[in-house]
Amino acid sequence: MKFDSPLFDRIRVKPSQDRRPKTAGPGCDWHGCKGKGTHRAPKGRERENEYWRFCLEHVREYNHSYNFFAGMNDSAVMAYQKDALTGHRPTWKMGTGKGPMRPDAHAFGTHGDPFGLFSEGLKAEQQQRMRRQAEELEGRIAGRTHVIARTFDRVCGVLTQLGYLDGDTVTAEGRRLASLYTELDLLASECLRRGLWDALSPAELAACVSALTFESRRPPEDGSLPRLPGGQVRDVLPAMVRLWGELAGTEREHQLSFLREPDLGFAWNAHAWAQGRRLETVLETGLTPGDFVRAAKQLIDLLDQIASSAPAPVSAATAGGASRSLSATARAAIDAMRRGVVAYSAVAD
Repeated sequence: MKFDSPLFDRIRVKPSQDRRPKTAGPGCDWHGCKGKGTHRAPKGRERENEYWRFCLEHVREYNHSYNFFAGMNDSAVMAYQKDALTGHRPTWKMGTGKGPMRPDAHAFGTHGDPFGLFSEGLKAEQQQRMRRQAEELEGRIAGRTHVIARTFDRVCGVLTQLGYLDGDTVTAEGRRLASLYTELDLLASECLRRGLWDALSPAELAACVSALTFESRRPPEDGSLPRLPGGQVRDVLPAMVRLWGELAGTEREHQLSFLREPDLGFAWNAHAWAQGRRLETVLETGLTPGDFVRAAKQLIDLLDQIASSAPAPVSAATAGGASRSLSATARAAIDAMRRGVVAYSAVAD
């Protein structure tokens, strides 16, 4: 054997480098993200063995809003938690066994019940069980129907007291309320009716309306108030909070609690962005770019509704001498907010 043979000059016990092709791995499932999906996130209830693949930034954002019990009422959540104690397996009382001891079709193995000795009894038992389940379901539906009816009557009582309903007739103010689609629609309608926003500039209007659309992920740890812009915003925002207190009191009189408190955490950011500040400056409060863009889009959506439903002033005197109507101010605020990364994200979507 020749040691200088060309047939053996490439033989190695261990290659000097791994020449196997390496796969890039799955990508991030977040819309628009081109990063690597290095982290798994569950898809949710009834899809227990399925997972999303996210990058580190987006898996954190997904986990902040993940709720396994979304769409379940309180009784369903309690029932699920109770069943979880036994691994969601059927249980029975000690000493009773799974059920009454009796022969049935399964006692004959694969041959079933060839002479029909037990089939009639099994069918009768199944029918009785199905009838009992149907009665229980009808009772639950009837109970929920009564709750919905009582809640509807209370909501009608609030709307009648505030002048949005006149008996069974929807008033002009009620039609305007119906055109607002936001969690705090009643507060927005009252702000329009009482003219709290009439004298504001576009940037000030954006700051004040943001209190109706923004909701902080968590309150400040030190309990301090959020940063607020100057000008008329410092007078209008407290007036909106007082108005919310009045409406919440009216709801309590009718045994309701729908309105959450306005959140002022985005007011300074909206005001600064509408004035043309740079994104780096706007994010000084600790907002992430994704949270900022999402909050800005929600704000623009409500501003557009306000521009469409705001009452037009009859004259300059009724408008308080304002140089523009509230509708025009809202549209100017939309134009001021829809720029830069906010405008780009709208095109990308």
